[in-house]
Amino acid sequence: MEVLEGREEKSSDQKEEEEEEQQDQHQRLILTRWKFEVNESEKYVFKIGLAYSYLALSVWFLHQLHRQSGLFNSVETQIGLETRKNLKRLFAFQ
Repeated sequence: MEVLEGREEKSSDQKEEEEEEQQDQHQRLILTRWKFEVNESEKYVFKIGLAYSYLALSVWFLHQLHRQSGLFNSVETQIGLETRKNLKRLFAFQ
């Protein structure tokens, strides 16, 4: 009888240990999934930031090329500047 009771106690202890191990494994799995999701979202944020920086630098570079090329002195730009000046004068009198 005592031997059987000891086996039953061991089996219940083993069951509890197995349940605890399963819970630990489940928690580890959840944590690794969460870390993976965080890492994936950080990758997307980094990629979006990198793309935005590249776009901003490209626009700035093209703007600098446009300024240095002398296109601001073109006829269309001069007409636009004169039109603005005329509109400012017109609204200044009103």
